[in-house]
Amino acid sequence: MVDNNSGSMVKYAVAGIGAIAMAGLVYYLSSDDFVALDYKRYNVEKFEVLMNELNLEFTCIYTRNYNTYLKIKENGEGEDDLIDRVKLQVEREL
Repeated sequence: MVDNNSGSMVKYAVAGIGAIAMAGLVYYLSSDDFVALDYKRYNVEKFEVLMNELNLEFTCIYTRNYNTYLKIKENGEGEDDLIDRVKLQVEREL
């Protein structure tokens, strides 16, 4: 038999360790020295090319998932199963 208080203590201990780890991560990420961008290397044109490539990639993903949604719906599967399968596929792709 497990004491209910010990289960609560474990939850609080895990939450405390998680909070400390999160604070450490935030400190680590925020302690990086700021370095100005080298505008000869990073410019608006390169940024626009990158955004266009991402737009194309995400458009393909959305189109493929929508087609999958339509095919599953045509097979007459339940709506809950349909949504779960599409969500699972999107999570795998992202």
